[in-house]
Amino acid sequence: HGADPWFELKVSDIARESSAEPMLQCDAFSAEACAGNQAAVVFSHRNGDVTWMQKVASENNLAETAFVERLREAAPDNSKLSRYSLRWFTPVTEVDLC
Repeated sequence: HGADPWFELKVSDIARESSAEPMLQCDAFSAEACAGNQAAVVFSHRNGDVTWMQKVASENNLAETAFVERLREAAPDNSKLSRYSLRWFTPVTEVDLC
């Protein structure tokens, strides 16, 4: 209303950072759309950056966010097969896979 001072709000740009990584949201445990448990899968290229993964999972605010990363090391038998890392995060912590 003219008399209100303007202020600048600076927010961490996690949304723009995460959009550089391919991500999809899916319904786990259901063959039906909009049913089951919502989960995100992020195809990351950040070399296991746990801090970034936790920020993205928190921003997604879903029960689980999975991060899939292609490992740079060769397969044990030196074949052309690729190896991947899979990590799961809730909005507050990493979940151990069995």
